[in-house]
Amino acid sequence: MQLTCIGLNNHRDALIHNLVEKHDSKIDFFDVYPETDPLLLTAPDAIILRDTYIHDKGINLSQVFRLNVKTCLIPLFLISDSDIVHHETFPFLSKDMFAPAEFFLEDLDHWVQALSSKPRLIFSQKGKLDEISTLEIISLARRGYSSGKLEILIEQNQKKGIILFRDGEIVGARTLQLEGKEAFFDILTWGSRGTYQFDVITTSYESNIDTPFEQLLDEGFKLLKDASIIWSLVPNNSAILRKTASESALADKAENFFKEKEEIYNQINGYKTIKDIVESSHISCPRVLSFLASLISMGDIVPVCNRASYEFPSEAGLIKPISVLVVDDSKLVGKALRKIFDEDEFKVVGQAYTGLEALEMIPQYDPDVITLDVEMPEMDGITALKHIMIKHPRPVVMISTLTRKGSKTAFDALRYGAVEVIEKPSRLTEEDFQNQKEKIREIVKKAAKVSVEALHFVRPGQISESVLDQNGSDFRPKGILAIGTGIGGYNTLLQLIPLLPPDLPLAYLVMTRMDKNYLHAFASYLRENTPMTITLPQPRQTLKRGHCYITTRDSYVLTEKDKNGGCVLRTEDIPPGSQDCNSMDIMFVSSAETFADNTIGIVLSGSGEDGVRGLRYIADMGGIPLVQKPESCLERELPTKVMKSVNSVRIVTLKEIPEILARTCGTN
Repeated sequence: MQLTCIGLNNHRDALIHNLVEKHDSKIDFFDVYPETDPLLLTAPDAIILRDTYIHDKGINLSQVFRLNVKTCLIPLFLISDSDIVHHETFPFLSKDMFAPAEFFLEDLDHWVQALSSKPRLIFSQKGKLDEISTLEIISLARRGYSSGKLEILIEQNQKKGIILFRDGEIVGARTLQLEGKEAFFDILTWGSRGTYQFDVITTSYESNIDTPFEQLLDEGFKLLKDASIIWSLVPNNSAILRKTASESALADKAENFFKEKEEIYNQINGYKTIKDIVESSHISCPRVLSFLASLISMGDIVPVCNRASYEFPSEAGLIKPISVLVVDDSKLVGKALRKIFDEDEFKVVGQAYTGLEALEMIPQYDPDVITLDVEMPEMDGITALKHIMIKHPRPVVMISTLTRKGSKTAFDALRYGAVEVIEKPSRLTEEDFQNQKEKIREIVKKAAKVSVEALHFVRPGQISESVLDQNGSDFRPKGILAIGTGIGGYNTLLQLIPLLPPDLPLAYLVMTRMDKNYLHAFASYLRENTPMTITLPQPRQTLKRGHCYITTRDSYVLTEKDKNGGCVLRTEDIPPGSQDCNSMDIMFVSSAETFADNTIGIVLSGSGEDGVRGLRYIADMGGIPLVQKPESCLERELPTKVMKSVNSVRIVTLKEIPEILARTCGTN
């Protein structure tokens, strides 16, 4: 068997032993991608390569061979840190194999043995695509000068496609939405999780493709190469896109598919994902991706979220798991956490036993998420957290016996930038950790989505005595800022409230999803760390400017004018077991009824829909609707729904909110 190895010279001796001596194979070694055309290589039976990104071509090394008419049917053994490739731009073969770098020699031995002993592919009337791929079926049908109908069915995505052959040439293609070349190009990207059936047809039938096979395939491969560029610009097809002020890529109205490109551009609205756009389009998936890559490259659109899911692109453009650095001085805890993260979605890159050691390891391992204990020698976790947020900002999840909900340590951690806190079991056994494993995994997944740019800790501002006296002379607010948050809003409030200026003629109303048992502790902590006057609402009280009223979503909160020209705040407990109480909507609506266009509403991290209609009502009343950027939220569902439903909403970061308040409300 003739093999070509690329990028594996450091394993040359082991490969010679495994392949030449054991399997009597012949090997051509190349240290890097050959500058010459791969067609000039000795035609191999298989290619073994360390997949890397070829910058001047904009595609991966594996695609250089697969997206070439002359080499597309050569089986590939791809060595990487992941076993997943973007199927939207990579047509698979049934004999392809993907292996992690640390274990590839053993996998390679089995692969070569299987290739040597496996009989040649047989073109059956029907079968599974993981046993013979679409590309291989097409090749065999062409080689056999077949005439008939090849039907491809992908049940998971409810896709059905047909390719028509006449004497080995492709003469037609159809899917549920596409016809002709676009249907054929789309079918190439459907992957291997489906079935096929080939029916011989001897009678005449309608055709919609008249391009010779090699030219058709070459055209499709060029399109896939153009589409592949998008993976160097966004993580995956879950990325959300939004428009910019530029429209340079739409300047040439004479270009091919201009109308379709314009339709795709018009779909981009700040909440649709790439997957949404592809599924609603009337052209092939690779053409949509190539258009989006062009629009991003020209600056006409940008990704709203760089981390649209917990899977991120590696340097080679492949998908890799969430890398986690465990920071805890206990080997037992480290072992338990490693077991919790022993899943394909995660990879523990190391354990630091002190805060100082963690600061040294972060640049080395570049983890996506850090789990951090509090009590450690040399440098405690809270001090380490401060240093991390300043020097190496990234999502941190505190796991400690000291970070129980409502504790000062938990509030400190959240204010200094931690994404979430989890109380470590008091008995440090693996069994205790296993009881919490699903919770820990889910929190780390969500933490990995949080944008690095959003992570920081807030130093509370100072306020002079004269400002306090000024507020005391006229307590009546001229406007109101109503803030609503759900799951994941704990840390956001601890960072936002210290930023709110108390010298504006505003009252501040905050509603959060929180156990009432922790509300007093939360308010006490804020009083110590913000110049704002923090108040827990009473059944009825006067609303004052410069005061921040904090309540939970277990209460209805209403504002109304009193006979003296001031405002009253009323709260009513929601009966236990009540469904769909929409307390956030009611707070927003009541605020807008009282203050009209002097109302500012903000939705922060959360799930569900409570708050969407209320924020829309604020906009309808002439007020200002704001929403936290979803990529900075632990829970993105609610902010994303707001973006989708409230047309005039402004997307903001926490740091922008005080500036907006100052410009809007002044200081009188």
